[in-house]
Amino acid sequence: MDDTLPPVSRYLLEEVGAIWDASPTTAGPDGAARLAARINSLFTIDLTADDLLGKRSVAEVCAVVQAALVGPPPASGEPAATAAADHPLSSAQQRIWFVQQLADDAVPYNVPVRLELAGPVDEDALRGALADVWAAYEILRTTYPVTAGIPLARVGAPDAPPPLPSIDLSAEADPAAALDSLATQQAAIPFRLEQEPPVRLVLARRGRSRLVLVATFHHIAVDWVTVNKLVRDLGDRYSARVRGDVAASGGAPRAYGDVARWESSPDGSAAMDRAVAARAAALAGVPPVRLPTDRPRPRLARFVGAAVHDRLEPAAVGAVRRLAGRCRVTPFAILMAAFVVVLGRAGRQPEFTVATPASGRVHARWQETVGCFVNVVPVVVRPAAAATGTALVAQVSEATWEALDAQDAPFDRLVRASGQVAPVLFSYQPNSPLVAFHGLADTAPEFSSPPGSAKYDLSLYAIGRGPGMRLELEYDTDVYERETAAAVLDAYTEALHALVRDPDALVDLSAPSGFEGAIRRSRQRAGGLDQAAS
Repeated sequence: MDDTLPPVSRYLLEEVGAIWDASPTTAGPDGAARLAARINSLFTIDLTADDLLGKRSVAEVCAVVQAALVGPPPASGEPAATAAADHPLSSAQQRIWFVQQLADDAVPYNVPVRLELAGPVDEDALRGALADVWAAYEILRTTYPVTAGIPLARVGAPDAPPPLPSIDLSAEADPAAALDSLATQQAAIPFRLEQEPPVRLVLARRGRSRLVLVATFHHIAVDWVTVNKLVRDLGDRYSARVRGDVAASGGAPRAYGDVARWESSPDGSAAMDRAVAARAAALAGVPPVRLPTDRPRPRLARFVGAAVHDRLEPAAVGAVRRLAGRCRVTPFAILMAAFVVVLGRAGRQPEFTVATPASGRVHARWQETVGCFVNVVPVVVRPAAAATGTALVAQVSEATWEALDAQDAPFDRLVRASGQVAPVLFSYQPNSPLVAFHGLADTAPEFSSPPGSAKYDLSLYAIGRGPGMRLELEYDTDVYERETAAAVLDAYTEALHALVRDPDALVDLSAPSGFEGAIRRSRQRAGGLDQAAS
């Protein structure tokens, strides 16, 4: 595989791959013409047979389609506009950037974050600290212009931080509801990555001594680890300014561009090639989870969605932690095992993969670097082979560590090598660490999901909220009904409580999965097709 080709997403690979099977360009000019017509119909672009003639693989055709989706290259003889600070995107950024091109005005990669500041906030010190953070981290002031169909990262000036409008919600009848509405509105605004920085900020006043920093990031610049690092640095810089000790705050961090440059180097590319080959071999023959759906999956994902929610009370979270201690695993393994039970009931597969995010910080030199490192790893699970709950927990834990050991294999390249397309994701976000702001109550960032979007068919998020936990099942509304999503989340909480209550009981794969309505509707669709065919 030629890895100098532009990065492509799993969705484009799926769609072009299916069309390629029917009309490969290796069939000559007629085959190239049929392929161009089908691609043009699907993606609403204008390729010709000549554009595709001679392309020898799905990856090469995908590169042509990607260039058409993001616009034509510069006119002949016109030099590409490349600033001195331009650098390639990292593998994590490539995946996110491309999906965003297909998402139109959907916001699957917006990252809404709130930071509550309780106490006598020095607003001048806060604004100064935010300006300090902006100047310190190139990733916050990077835009992503496209040159000859290829996105590049371009670092902006350190002395032009984004505006910080202030809004007073304290006079509202329900300040908390008004804050929710404000945060939702902010999170729903798409980023124009080619021309604006990947962060927006609003300072909202909830009361006399309560300010909330409402931030919306684009995932191309941050992940969970990075946001926590930024908040920690903001607290340090704010505290230094309040104390009048500005010189003591912060050093020169390693630039995120160094990550992308290393990945593009011969050494970095070879290391990723080895990682992808090894993990693809380990996954050979293991399918992703296959689930019934309420509606046929569309040919091209629109990334539109919704979510249903539940909450684990502190007592239930405590029981999860105690079982994790008894089994000598992390809470992740307990929470994931219950999800595997539900998926095993619905899919009836002896083994399958479920995707989960990994930090992606596999090299020590990047541990303190701010940027987007997160990768997605397929975890191989075998619910039918585990007799008891504790046995399933052990298998899930072992399989997760095995997947994390291979997290240096970029997911898009793994898809290309193994066909491991991930329709379902599970994510566990523990409580963020508390951060000190001088003279204020210790605080921590609160994350939420972007409204009206979905990156996968189903994504289950278990998010720490103090001593409790928020459960959020995000679903693609083109694929699932709210009724099904709510039933699946109910089945999950029941499976989790049963696992915690009696972990040595036999794993019950015959109980309701929540997908029963989808199964019924898929059978009705199949029956309708049979009648139409007859």
